[in-house]
Amino acid sequence: DEARGFNLAARTEEGMPDFYIDGKPLKRENGKAIWYPSMSGFYKVSAVDASGRESVAHVQVLSPDQLANTSF
Repeated sequence: DEARGFNLAARTEEGMPDFYIDGKPLKRENGKAIWYPSMSGFYKVSAVDASGRESVAHVQVLSPDQLANTSF
């Protein structure tokens, strides 16, 4: 089973922000911020611009089994 990544994108007045997952910096791959969650659960995703301004989103990642048994 191949893991799928999430392409994180945002733009600020200063250009592309840095992304953090639960406070840990996300490394860019070929200029793109691709996040591969290590497991299902809740995560804090932050985007921080060059001036230090931060935008935060709390996300839940579901496994395929959890997704199949969830109604929205």
